[in-house]
Amino acid sequence: MKKSIFSVIIFMITVLPLQGLKATDVVFNVVVPLPTYECWIIGSFNGWDISSSKKCTQIDLKRFTITLDDSSWKDGITIANLEYKYLSGPSDWAFLEKNIDGTEDLNRKYNVEATDTVARWAVTYTPIIIGPPLYITIDVLTPVGTKECYIIGDFNQWESPVDSCKMSKVFTDKDGTIVFEKRVFTLDMNKLSYRFCSGPGLDYEQSLPIGNFQYPTVTPTVTAWKAVYRTALSELSNDNVRIYSNASDIIIEGTEINDMVNVYGITGLKIRTYKSVGERIVFAAQKNEIYFVTTPARSAKILIK
Repeated sequence: MKKSIFSVIIFMITVLPLQGLKATDVVFNVVVPLPTYECWIIGSFNGWDISSSKKCTQIDLKRFTITLDDSSWKDGITIANLEYKYLSGPSDWAFLEKNIDGTEDLNRKYNVEATDTVARWAVTYTPIIIGPPLYITIDVLTPVGTKECYIIGDFNQWESPVDSCKMSKVFTDKDGTIVFEKRVFTLDMNKLSYRFCSGPGLDYEQSLPIGNFQYPTVTPTVTAWKAVYRTALSELSNDNVRIYSNASDIIIEGTEINDMVNVYGITGLKIRTYKSVGERIVFAAQKNEIYFVTTPARSAKILIK
C-alpha cells in the first residue's frame, strides 16, 4: 500500500507539471487602419492554410487581439521560428496586409513586447450580406480640366479602358472639379476594387492617389493623372460621331456606312481616306504632329504628343 501511494506521489511531482508546461498562450496585438471591420491571422502555425486563418477579437476601432495555444501549432513551429501575417477578412489572400505603397513586406516575426501595426489592406473586407450579382453605382471626383473619365477594375479583369468603361459626367463643382459616375456589375461587392483613367488607354491612369479604390469608398477622389486626356472634337451637332486620340492613334467612331473619312496633315495634304463600314476607324499617327480629320457630320483638329 505504501509503495502504491509513493508511486502516485512521484507521478504527480514529475509528470503533471510537464503536462502543464506543454501549452503556452501566445498573445498577438495589432493596430489596424480605418476602416477595418474584421482582422484575421495566418502563418506557419497553421501551415499558411488560408482556409483555417484565425479571427481576432476587436478591442476598439483600431485594435484587435488574439491568443493562440502553441500546442495546436504545426510540428516544429515555436515562438522562436514563428512567421505570420494579418488579413482583413477570412479565407482569401485578397485581404492580405500591405505596406502603405501597396507592396508586400516579409513575413512577421513574433515579439512578445511589441504591438504589430498594419499600414493598409490589399482589400478591406466588408462583412455585409452578399446577395445575387448586382450593379453598383460608383462616383468619382476628378481634377479641373478632366474631359472624360473611364473606370477599370476586377469587374473587367483590369483590362485597358474601352467605351463600355466610360463614365457619365454628372456635374462640375464651383472649384472646377468634375464628378463622373458609372454603374458596374460585380459578383462580390466585398472584393470590388477599381481605379480611373482620364482617357481610353492606360497611359491616362490616375497617378494620385497611389493604389486602387475599393467599394464602398464614398465618392473616390482623383487628384492627378499620369497624362491629361484632351479631346479635340468640333462643335458640330451630330453627337454620334467621336474623333479623339488614344496614345499615338486617332480614332473615329459613330460614322454611317459608306461615309467618307479623310485624314489631312498640317499642310493640308490628304494622308488617308477611309470608307466607313459603320465601325470604328483607327489611324496610326505620328507623334508631335497635327492632323485634321473630316467626316460628313464632324471635323476635328488632333494634336498627337
